[in-house]
Amino acid sequence: MRCRSVVVALLLLTGGCAGGFGAPSTEALKTMAQAKTVGVISTVGDKFALQKMGLTVFGNELNEVAINSWGIDNAVANKVSALLSKRYTVRRVSYSGGGPDAGVEDILRKVAASQKCDLYVVVARSTAPVGSSNQSVSGLGMIEVGGVLNPDNVTLFAVTAVSVYDGRTFESLGAQRTGFEGLSFTKTINAPTRTLDHSWWPATPQAVHNEKLKAATRALVEQGLATTVPQIMGLTKAAAAN
Repeated sequence: MRCRSVVVALLLLTGGCAGGFGAPSTEALKTMAQAKTVGVISTVGDKFALQKMGLTVFGNELNEVAINSWGIDNAVANKVSALLSKRYTVRRVSYSGGGPDAGVEDILRKVAASQKCDLYVVVARSTAPVGSSNQSVSGLGMIEVGGVLNPDNVTLFAVTAVSVYDGRTFESLGAQRTGFEGLSFTKTINAPTRTLDHSWWPATPQAVHNEKLKAATRALVEQGLATTVPQIMGLTKAAAAN
């Protein structure tokens, strides 16, 4: 079953930096445990970034390509549903973009006016730094670091975040970047990533539309959700207690 609603400025629902994240409190976990229905909102699948980071600022480049046809948001909703369906009735919330003036509570009120859910799980783009540089990546894409001196240093990334909201009060119950490991000195990008050889890099931006890259991106997104969604919903703790 699908919850149908118009969501305005949906990207405001999640923070783009780690400072906006927080593990659910004991009270939040109780609210989640008592819930029966979950609405899933995904806004990650609209664009793909082709980003280059050179040795100097003159080597930096960013191209963004629309990838709505990849169906990533459908894949996200299906994955979240698969992860939660044993515990909740899960419904996809469809949306359309709009102006940037609405706050989180107003946005969720519009969702609830169409189809009330006990909880809303929102999956949206987030941002992560690249190593110790002043550069960052956001959402879905590929980055080449090093330019002509190291052209095989290509990384596919899926920097997303999962947020959970109370469907009655519209309060945030918790938020977490997928694949985030706290302070990490072993990962260049602290999010789900996959190292690729340069043969994956498209000859033109529009050449990203190939089945191999689409499948790899979808798998990376789902990989991040598989760990993060159960964690933030408290399901791993519940399983350990049984």
